Amino acid sequence: MGCAPIPHAAKIVPEINGHILLNGVPAVGAEVIQCISHDGNKCTKNRSVKTDEKGRFKLKARREFRWYVTLLGDEMFAYGFRVKYNGVSYTGCSGTDLGVLENVPNITYELTSKQECNLSHGW
Repeated sequence: MGCAPIPHAAKIVPEINGHILLNGVPAVGAEVIQCISHDGNKCTKNRSVKTDEKGRFKLKARREFRWYVTLLGDEMFAYGFRVKYNGVSYTGCSGTDLGVLENVPNITYELTSKQECNLSHGW
């Protein structure tokens, strides 16, 4: 892997828009929580947003200042969110992608679903 000294703001988490539902009904006021700083496998800092009257939320993209640009190979990015609603914590959704991150335009997360909620665009 090679790098070049080109300072820039790298997109490290895509913008995520979606709906949170509980039994098909909008989860109004649900807290959508995203980890924004890690120390190993432990989250050290979060940011969160509340869902609106239709259960909608929007997590803005995150950028990070970098001194170098990767020239060979693609960087791997991991991202996601968890949900807290009526005092109950839910797993939420996660994704991983290589290279340039595209926004996640419309994810629907049903709190009662046992299926994995995957945000990855995949290749």
